Amino acid sequence: MNIRPYQESDAESVIALWNEVFPNKPSHSSPKLVISQKLAVQPELFYITEIYM
Repeated sequence: MNIRPYQESDAESVIALWNEVFPNKPSHSSPKLVISQKLAVQPELFYITEIYM
């Protein structure tokens, strides 16, 4: 397992996971919008966990 800061190249994978976990999300919970908002405030606290199997 590896935990690291979010990088722009992670966006596609994060959005795919978001849509799988939250299939019936309300419109205000759009992954692109939420990611953008998070990166605008404390982007250093947005982490990605990579799991190797």
